[in-house]
Amino acid sequence: MTERRVPGPTPAGGAYGIVRYLDAEGQPAAAAEAVTLQFDEYDEEGNLIASTSGALGGDAESGEG
Repeated sequence: MTERRVPGPTPAGGAYGIVRYLDAEGQPAAAAEAVTLQFDEYDEEGNLIASTSGALGGDAESGEG
């Protein structure tokens, strides 16, 4: 899965959000392979109202990262 829909309300007050998983080159990637994500928030009419991105990292087994 390279993206998933998240029901609202979102942090910015949106009706829903879309999480997109990206590889190191900014291309769509499976969640397990992604190094960054982008969370776009939309209003009821489908207008983008906020966008947030962040790095995914660390080692879940060691707790580092």
